Amino acid sequence: MTSLILTSTTTAVTLETVETVTQAVSKNVTVYTFGDGSEELLDDGKSNHSIVVGGYDKTNPKNRIRWVNTIMDSMEEVAVTGFEDTNFNTDYIITDLQYNQETGEGAIPLYHFTITLEKLRDDV
Repeated sequence: MTSLILTSTTTAVTLETVETVTQAVSKNVTVYTFGDGSEELLDDGKSNHSIVVGGYDKTNPKNRIRWVNTIMDSMEEVAVTGFEDTNFNTDYIITDLQYNQETGEGAIPLYHFTITLEKLRDDV
């Protein structure tokens, strides 16, 4: 994968170079233990489905990171497209943004980023 597009109601941001994608799914499970020692497991379904993407940006990175941060702070829904597995191209909320700035070739700023996208509850 090379790029992802995050589209909110106010803006669209293209993350130019996505290098890693990690998926995490958690479930709500309850174990009932009865007096005779038997147990019953109740699966309440998925409770969280998040995707962590990491990469770098060197084309207008300061503005892109600022836009992503603004979207995250306002808790706007974002439609994400660009995943090779099209099942991941859906609506998320950005729950975490981490980045650091380095000086790239020719003193061009280079931002490495990690963004956590959480699937909306209805889609989990």
